[in-house]
Amino acid sequence: MRSDASWKGDRNVAGLGWVIYGENGPIKFSAVEEHVSTPLMAESIAMRAALVKCKEMGVHRIRCEADSKQLIACIRNEEPMPEIYGIVSDIVALASEFETISFGWISRLENVIADGLAKQCVVVNEDVNSLT
Repeated sequence: MRSDASWKGDRNVAGLGWVIYGENGPIKFSAVEEHVSTPLMAESIAMRAALVKCKEMGVHRIRCEADSKQLIACIRNEEPMPEIYGIVSDIVALASEFETISFGWISRLENVIADGLAKQCVVVNEDVNSLT
């Protein structure tokens, strides 16, 4: 599973994107989250949302990848970050429900699908909000 986020600081809105790769090919998901104060928080929320979806789908073994070195370090308890402590706690709790799980960093070039989904959500959200 690969996750990513796109953050719009002037509105504190994040687009979330994630892709679950399985035997039947990739399955793509996206969402919009409001009241997101930082890009790192957005990345964390995307990872949490992806893990929730994996659990709902009955995935038992998973490798979670993101292009945020800070997020991966936080999850691995290498670099605590107070701003995302609660979300990382949720991720760790969710992780305990899988048979096997690992977390790894990937380059932005390897994460273009999730990145595109996240960016598209922010653009669509902007378009919808401009109509109201």
